Amino acid sequence: MELRNGVYSSQTRADDAEDILRLARRIEAATDDPQIKADAQKIVRLARDLEDELR
Repeated sequence: MELRNGVYSSQTRADDAEDILRLARRIEAATDDPQIKADAQKIVRLARDLEDELR
Protein backbone atom coordinates (compact mmCIF):
# COMPACT_ATOMS: atom_id res chain seq x y z
CA MET A 1 0.00 0.00 0.00
CA GLU A 2 1.30 3.45 -0.84
CA LEU A 3 0.19 7.02 -0.37
CA ARG A 4 -1.03 8.61 -3.62
CA ASN A 5 -2.64 12.05 -3.69
CA GLY A 6 -3.29 11.88 0.04
CA VAL A 7 -4.99 8.47 -0.15
CA TYR A 8 -3.52 5.08 0.66
CA SER A 9 -4.08 2.74 -2.24
CA SER A 10 -2.77 -0.51 -3.71
CA GLN A 11 -2.43 -1.56 -7.30
CA THR A 12 -5.64 -3.62 -7.26
CA ARG A 13 -8.77 -4.04 -5.21
CA ALA A 14 -7.54 -7.50 -4.23
CA ASP A 15 -4.37 -5.90 -2.83
CA ASP A 16 -6.53 -3.40 -0.93
CA ALA A 17 -8.59 -6.24 0.56
CA GLU A 18 -5.42 -8.04 1.64
CA ASP A 19 -4.04 -4.85 3.21
CA ILE A 20 -7.30 -4.29 5.11
CA LEU A 21 -7.26 -7.90 6.30
CA ARG A 22 -3.68 -7.62 7.59
CA LEU A 23 -4.36 -4.32 9.33
CA ALA A 24 -7.50 -5.66 11.05
CA ARG A 25 -5.56 -8.70 12.27
CA ARG A 26 -2.82 -6.45 13.67
CA ILE A 27 -5.41 -4.30 15.46
CA GLU A 28 -7.11 -7.39 16.88
CA ALA A 29 -3.81 -8.76 18.17
CA ALA A 30 -2.69 -5.44 19.66
CA THR A 31 -5.67 -4.74 21.91
CA ASP A 32 -7.30 -6.21 24.98
CA ASP A 33 -10.50 -4.20 24.50
CA PRO A 34 -13.30 -6.68 23.68
CA GLN A 35 -15.25 -4.15 21.58
CA ILE A 36 -12.22 -3.32 19.44
CA LYS A 37 -11.48 -7.04 19.02
CA ALA A 38 -15.08 -7.67 17.95
CA ASP A 39 -14.96 -4.80 15.46
CA ALA A 40 -11.63 -6.01 14.05
CA GLN A 41 -13.10 -9.50 13.62
CA LYS A 42 -16.01 -8.00 11.66
CA ILE A 43 -13.55 -6.18 9.42
CA VAL A 44 -11.62 -9.42 8.88
CA ARG A 45 -14.82 -11.17 7.79
CA LEU A 46 -15.75 -8.32 5.44
CA ALA A 47 -12.27 -8.28 3.90
CA ARG A 48 -12.43 -12.05 3.33
CA ASP A 49 -15.84 -11.66 1.69
CA LEU A 50 -14.43 -8.94 -0.55
CA GLU A 51 -11.48 -11.17 -1.50
CA ASP A 52 -13.91 -13.97 -2.38
CA GLU A 53 -15.96 -11.62 -4.58
CA LEU A 54 -12.86 -10.46 -6.42
CA ARG A 55 -11.77 -13.97 -7.35
